[in-house]
Amino acid sequence: MLPFQYMELRNLPDVLGGFAVCWLIFGIPSLLVILVASFLIKRFQIHRFGILKQVRFSMIACLLPLAGLIFGAGTGYLAAWTERYDFEQRVDQSWVDVLAFPGAPGDGMANIYGGDWQDDEAWDYRGDITILNALFWTSIAGAGVGVIRFVFRRGNGVEKQAGMSPVNC
Repeated sequence: MLPFQYMELRNLPDVLGGFAVCWLIFGIPSLLVILVASFLIKRFQIHRFGILKQVRFSMIACLLPLAGLIFGAGTGYLAAWTERYDFEQRVDQSWVDVLAFPGAPGDGMANIYGGDWQDDEAWDYRGDITILNALFWTSIAGAGVGVIRFVFRRGNGVEKQAGMSPVNC
């Protein structure tokens, strides 16, 4: 099975629309979590302790999208696998389905041009689901890098007067 072999060019606007809807459902809350976490790290100066003292923004800018890519690919494949597992075991849901919830964006976007999953059909689209979900979570992580940069670039007056930068950007 080659990824995207069933996708046609006329399906692209619908897939991009699904991407936008998934951003509303998953992306904005994820960015809010990143915003709050980075604000708390800056507020309580956690970035000045231990191993976090050595972390530079360029490292975050490289590793966060990579983590999003790996997370998205893993959860996308898990979403396709749970569909297959539930079908083979003849159960409606299993405990693994909870772990596959972040794979819903890729599953939903592939479902737009693949039709409603019948029986074991999601397994045929596992490459599409995995790639679309990986791209989706990478885009969220990339936007998260921008949020982190925004929070740490906003220095308070005390740090600017002392000549120290909030983070080694």
